[in-house]
Amino acid sequence: MAAYELAGFSVCEFALPPDYHMGRHAHSHSGLVLPLAGRFRAIVGRRNLDATGETVAILPGDAPHVECVGPEGAICLLVIPPRNRPLERSGLDLDHPASVNRRDLAATGALLQRELRATDRSAALIAEGLLLDLFAVSPTAPA
Repeated sequence: MAAYELAGFSVCEFALPPDYHMGRHAHSHSGLVLPLAGRFRAIVGRRNLDATGETVAILPGDAPHVECVGPEGAICLLVIPPRNRPLERSGLDLDHPASVNRRDLAATGALLQRELRATDRSAALIAEGLLLDLFAVSPTAPA
């Protein structure tokens, strides 16, 4: 697992083993789960939130859920936006659980992973731009 802080965003890259299962729990923050490999599923109430291929999962803060992984395991990015930035332009409602089929978001996740792992001097700036683009957040949005 690797964790990063950029432009007020928290990003956690995590890998889960095949057939992994985590019991019911909740997080204090809302986040977007971007699939990089494999299949990740969060079960919120009776809703299955999948993050696989071109589908990303939205996990609201304080929403009790169970996490499951398919037989191939999973590698994902969890992106937690800053609480003080308006996200209306993104079209993502982080207050309600959902699976969203958005090829552009999943592709941005792969680019973000590459830049977070890069060691050149421009990688952090590129990763910050990708995060801002991911949520369509203006860097000059009021704090």
